Amino acid sequence: VAWIAVGIGLMIYSAVSYGLLKFKVRDAVKIEGNIMEGDRIQGAFLLGYFKPTIYIPVGLDERDREFIIAHERVHISHRDNWWKLIGFLCVCVHWYNPLVWVGYYYLCRDIEIACDEQVVRNMDLEQRKAYSFALLNCGKRLSGFMACPVAFGEISLKQRIKKVLSYRRPGL
Repeated sequence: VAWIAVGIGLMIYSAVSYGLLKFKVRDAVKIEGNIMEGDRIQGAFLLGYFKPTIYIPVGLDERDREFIIAHERVHISHRDNWWKLIGFLCVCVHWYNPLVWVGYYYLCRDIEIACDEQVVRNMDLEQRKAYSFALLNCGKRLSGFMACPVAFGEISLKQRIKKVLSYRRPGL
């Protein structure tokens, strides 16, 4: 009974978090395609499954905006929103297993790092520095970890920036 109760509790928490996030972005304005901009948005994130939408905060520098949108589009192309949902469902079922929680943390971290690598794949060092500043500028706006499992927040920003700056294209 406890196992089912906690699992359902986590799912309810997720649904409430999703609802609160949707409520928070209700005033966002469409700027192009599936990209919305809002003044109540703290950091860039992707929200939704069948029609994923990119949400960005108002006031981003034009170059930062391009980098952040490129990053979020990679999430869409990799269908990371679905992978993260599957990972969270595993956490809901196996909430009592600390290894599943650790696995979910690493899944979220690796998803972000893979997107960063995809974005910086053909960039030189100066462009990677600019991308790192865009990540930092967007990450500064966040007030903490995004608890909603259906949206992408900033995870381990320091580690991500180090990896971006030291990125080397892999060989065959």
